[in-house]
Amino acid sequence: MLTVVRVSKAFVARPVLQDITFTVERGETVCLLGPSGGGKSTLLRIIAGLLLPDAGQILWQGEDITLVPPHARRFGLMFQDYALFPHMDVWDNVAFGLRMLGLPRSEIERRVRDALERVNLLDFAHRRVTDLSGGEQQRVALARTLAPRPRLLMLDEPLGSLDRVLRERLLEDLRHILREDDTPAIYVTHDQEEAFAIADRVLLLKEGRIVQQGTPEAVYTRPATPWVAQFLGLRNLLPGRVTGLDPLRVITDEGPFTLPECSRPLRVGDAVTLILRPTAARLPGPTPQGGNILQGRVVDLVFGGDDYRVELETKAGRTFEFRMPLALPVGTQVTLALDGERIGCIPHGEGEDVK
Repeated sequence: MLTVVRVSKAFVARPVLQDITFTVERGETVCLLGPSGGGKSTLLRIIAGLLLPDAGQILWQGEDITLVPPHARRFGLMFQDYALFPHMDVWDNVAFGLRMLGLPRSEIERRVRDALERVNLLDFAHRRVTDLSGGEQQRVALARTLAPRPRLLMLDEPLGSLDRVLRERLLEDLRHILREDDTPAIYVTHDQEEAFAIADRVLLLKEGRIVQQGTPEAVYTRPATPWVAQFLGLRNLLPGRVTGLDPLRVITDEGPFTLPECSRPLRVGDAVTLILRPTAARLPGPTPQGGNILQGRVVDLVFGGDDYRVELETKAGRTFEFRMPLALPVGTQVTLALDGERIGCIPHGEGEDVK
């Protein structure tokens, strides 16, 4: 339904968006994920019509709407700060945009009631928004965005100001609302867990460019570059060189590793970066044989509820972090065996090297 075609934007000669192209289909939630300053919010404002691109087009069902003013696009945009009217109650905040559209009173009442029911706030209809909690205010802002029945729903870090527990609960509610509706949505966040929980497809932005896109599972299991892996929290990266194929064998300065495959075809001698996933490690038997072994000293231990986060420093001076079912005291010399099925591989030439 929405098509973004080669959109670029610069501020004071500094590129913010560079040749961005993607689509959003009916009923699909696409997440723009990336660090602050990556161009996510700028892209959202261009789609909303609040900014004009320096180059490129915004299409809706094949029609060019790049120069169409924001109100004529019939898109809904929800900001992180909610932008509620403090002198109005909940009902009037939600009804405000509908009144601006000139809808009949009966239609306004029906839509406001429906929107408040969807966010479980009908009982709060006549409460002042200044008397609400942060999470309740977030629901009011969402109801106000949903009430005009936008053709496209856009949410710019809508949960960023909430605490973790409330954010998780409201994220669950928001996911159900988006699933119930057939409205396409664009969701902006810098939080990968939030993105994975709500998105059908993730677009990962770095310095104004899309560096990878796909389903949450595909992006996480097959990062395209070491930078992507690190941004997604996969920090156990180890450079090496291919010594054999089928199964894939890689030599590193921590020893040899064997894994089933890589994300792209390789040849013997190719440089790669291994991803040692946090759940890959276990304590081996008394005499470990073959590869997939890490030896080192425990330098940090953090209790994580269901497991422990163990930080290991190897003789080569590298540190790796694993999640283990038991506590390994700081200072302990250990040998860890790694499951080859939980080791990923990134060919060099797809991204920056890891030293």
